[in-house]
Amino acid sequence: MKPVTQTMFNPKPGKPDTGNCFQCALASILELPVEAVPHFYQEEANPAKAMDNIQTWLGRRGLILIEIQFGGENLQMFPCFHLLSGLSPRGDFFHTVVALNGEIVHDPHPSREGLKSYKGASYGFLVAIRPEEMKEK
Repeated sequence: MKPVTQTMFNPKPGKPDTGNCFQCALASILELPVEAVPHFYQEEANPAKAMDNIQTWLGRRGLILIEIQFGGENLQMFPCFHLLSGLSPRGDFFHTVVALNGEIVHDPHPSREGLKSYKGASYGFLVAIRPEEMKEK
């Protein structure tokens, strides 16, 4: 995991999501520069279509994103780097960070505040679907 800091931030309430926490968290786990990872949620406003684009992009790299919804406090049973999304401490919107074993290890936001709440949290795991394509880049 190579930490990448968020460069775009959510605007005032009622405006479209322009923050790039997901993009930076994904770049951190994949150890890529932020420019190498598309800003999926800015490019596509429909969350289902954005997820399709994420899966297509990851699939070209031999990966798939598996998300698990969890409404409890914290689930500590995943001994790997993963995405963790929950409520942001900066407003009424979701924020994505990098976690290891359910514990936050990198918040892309410069404040490094983490998450306000795990209510409605989702855990996102990158799983190799074609391990033979996973090579050092």
